Amino acid sequence: MLLEKGIALLKLFRKQHGHLCVKQTFKVPSNDPMWPIECQGYNLGRFVHKLRRNKDRILNEKEPIYHELNSINFIWNYREYRAGLMLKALTEYKQLYGDIKVKKAFIVPKDDPAWSPELSDLKLGDFPVRLRNLRVFDFVRPEFERLGFDYSRQVNPPDFPSIVEALKVFQRTHHHFLVPGKWRIGKDDLSYPAQMRGYALGRVVSAIRNDNWCDKKQKQQLVSIGFPFCSHKESVIEMIFNATQVYKKLHGHVKIPVSFIVPEHSEDYAEHTWGLKLGQRYLDIRYKNRYLEYRQQFKDLGITFPTE
Repeated sequence: MLLEKGIALLKLFRKQHGHLCVKQTFKVPSNDPMWPIECQGYNLGRFVHKLRRNKDRILNEKEPIYHELNSINFIWNYREYRAGLMLKALTEYKQLYGDIKVKKAFIVPKDDPAWSPELSDLKLGDFPVRLRNLRVFDFVRPEFERLGFDYSRQVNPPDFPSIVEALKVFQRTHHHFLVPGKWRIGKDDLSYPAQMRGYALGRVVSAIRNDNWCDKKQKQQLVSIGFPFCSHKESVIEMIFNATQVYKKLHGHVKIPVSFIVPEHSEDYAEHTWGLKLGQRYLDIRYKNRYLEYRQQFKDLGITFPTE
């Protein structure tokens, strides 16, 4: 039943947006007459993520569903889709402006008939840097070169072992792998490998999680050091649940003071939760409607909500 509901919502999303590039954070909007009332708040982005992860099982066990998804142009491989989108966007930019010297601030005009619908509001100015420096899309590099894209300004990215070592240092320092998207290693931070100093580690982590940036062998290396391939939000939720369960065990309740921070080097709390501002998270959950999709699980832990 959930599968059919999700597919019905995907069809509605495609009808409204003209594509199926659903962000992982997308939820069915509330108080929107275009969406069924009973589905408002549904995490459609997570549903899409699960479909991609279970592609082989769906093909083997639910072949009609697989073909139905194909019929609506469901995006099974986001990296390949993203590469195609970038190529299409740069091609249309060249047709309109005569070159592909895209300014960093350039965004495809919203609902402009001169552009394909799926490119509407796209931050095209970010693409050249990603193409040159992250090498996320090197598998289609010849196509971009034929279009006239200049790779000569490419900054050689650090090698993979250096990235792994930098992640280890980050984990030892912060006790988790939740690297903020804009976080950059200090140029003079001697605790990190020389090749990584000054590098935008947060951008690399985002690429690894969202674009399938590493191959199977590299992914196994990351798994071996405890790197989570789930979304940043899912990792935060796991930390909150873990720390709250320990707090409840130690104190007999979950009335967590706002000032409470999981103590460093605690033998009771898991290492990856050390330093977590659990009291602030508790406040966000109860009074600021954060993580609404997990409300029932929080209730099961004993957390009460003032509005209920």
